[in-house]
Amino acid sequence: MFRDRSAPLRYHLEELRKRLLIAVLAVAIATGVSFSFYRQEVELLLRPAQGYASITGKPIYTEVTELLGVVMKVSLLFGFVGAFPVVLYQVLMFVAPGLTAQERRFVFTALPTALVLFAGGVAFAYFILLPPALRFLLTFGSDLATP
Repeated sequence: MFRDRSAPLRYHLEELRKRLLIAVLAVAIATGVSFSFYRQEVELLLRPAQGYASITGKPIYTEVTELLGVVMKVSLLFGFVGAFPVVLYQVLMFVAPGLTAQERRFVFTALPTALVLFAGGVAFAYFILLPPALRFLLTFGSDLATP
């Protein structure tokens, strides 16, 4: 698993290419899967804006391709989130041979805590910070223009 630290640069570049290819494929596959659930994802992201949406309760787009662009961005975002464990694993496996045994132990023991804190931060942002931010952004200047 952990190879010689004095490997030639060519080996490190090949290893980096392999790890990047796996990470990009994971993001592409997760994005493709996420695209098939775009309706649920968009509804999830719109939920905090309930009550501040248009009269129909649906978002309004002003350009022909705008909705497709939004769906692609949402799918890519959820694809990144879904592929994050694979990407993180690839980064760790690329960096691990250069770490000492003590550093490796620290990284692998701190990782679960970091993931739990990341999930807690996402939940805090979605449930606590996003509703008042959207309320402000969607009502600011509403006497001048329709958001």
